[in-house]
Amino acid sequence: MTNVYFHPEVARDIRESVVWYESQAKGLGGGFINELESAYAAIAELSGVWPQFGKGSGVITLPASHLL
Repeated sequence: MTNVYFHPEVARDIRESVVWYESQAKGLGGGFINELESAYAAIAELSGVWPQFGKGSGVITLPASHLL
């Protein structure tokens, strides 16, 4: 399985999103985190299906729409 790394600003974006979702309905922020974790696991397990960013870099490009 491949490790998944993110730009440092992703953590801030996720925190802000969790707060927003939780403000919409109790438990929705946790549900958002669960969905992200499932998506990250799929990305790590199936890393070969995503386009590579720079030959041999090991970095994949992934539009945010693939996470949800």
